[in-house]
Amino acid sequence: MDIQGIFAEIGQQMRADFRRTQKSFTHTGLKGTSNEEIVQTFLRSYLPDSLQVAGGQLIDSRGKITRQMDLIIFDALRTPTLFRSGQIQIIPFECAYAVIEIKALLDRSELMNAYQNMLSVRELKKVAYYDSPQREITVYGEVHTIWPCHYFLFAFDSIQIAALCNYLKTAQENQPQSKRIDSVCVLDKGVILNKLENGSYDALPSPQSRLSFIETKSALLLFYTLISNYLNQAWIPNFKFVDYLGEMTFQRIEPFATGDKVKCGNWVGTITAVGPISSEMGAIYTVDCLPQDSWLTPKRRAEMKPIQLKVPSDVLTLVKSNPNKKPLLKALATLQEIEQNKGSN
Repeated sequence: MDIQGIFAEIGQQMRADFRRTQKSFTHTGLKGTSNEEIVQTFLRSYLPDSLQVAGGQLIDSRGKITRQMDLIIFDALRTPTLFRSGQIQIIPFECAYAVIEIKALLDRSELMNAYQNMLSVRELKKVAYYDSPQREITVYGEVHTIWPCHYFLFAFDSIQIAALCNYLKTAQENQPQSKRIDSVCVLDKGVILNKLENGSYDALPSPQSRLSFIETKSALLLFYTLISNYLNQAWIPNFKFVDYLGEMTFQRIEPFATGDKVKCGNWVGTITAVGPISSEMGAIYTVDCLPQDSWLTPKRRAEMKPIQLKVPSDVLTLVKSNPNKKPLLKALATLQEIEQNKGSN
């Protein structure tokens, strides 16, 4: 099988699709979406079925959320759907293996934007798992018991590879290996990668590597080979959704509110107060009511003073609802504000 020839044809098709997109759309957002779909189609076709690819945002159990990521590679079997709109998803960080940012033209400005996005991804934490037999992977010069999330760039075109490599080297040379852009692929031009002391190349940086680049027409094959070396063996423990609920306590809406007209046995009256509230019985209602016995004349009933009853909801029947009432919660719940960082991103 001529694998190099196959990938050369795939690269040519991706290039043709990219050019068609550039000619067909004038809107920058539509161009970007189409470019992402080109790379997504390739990855979905050639990565194992155990991996899924989608655009979206990453979130962790502390409520930290990233900006929108072009492509996220995540576990296809263990990832729940927190939110989905079309091809866009919100994905638990615990289930993500890699992020790939897509650029039409990668220059210094776009490289620095991607670098800042990478830092936002690295700030998230993977903690929401059930206990499982411990496994280890040594990457970034450290032993990890949970597979980390990698960060790659893919561009259809760029400035000179050597210049890009120098810009990236300057930007992240003082950063730990785990907080760097791992590799960069520019279609038909080359790959920025990590060269080891023995002369071999790796998708990920380590203490024994230095940032380097290879100019080659087979950039797609080289990039795929490097990243699949890790993605094909990636694993996670079982995801623990309950950790994403934070301090949430479940709640129910009380059936009655102040101002409601209710019936209690043979008595009819108006609720004047609600409370106290117990976890077992719900709210206790204070009802000012009068008997509805048939022998009472209207005059006698008008002369009577209301009797105040304190009763639970299960002995009351609604006669007429107060149109201005506001629902009372049996328990005031606090759910972790997972949207709190969206406004700042």
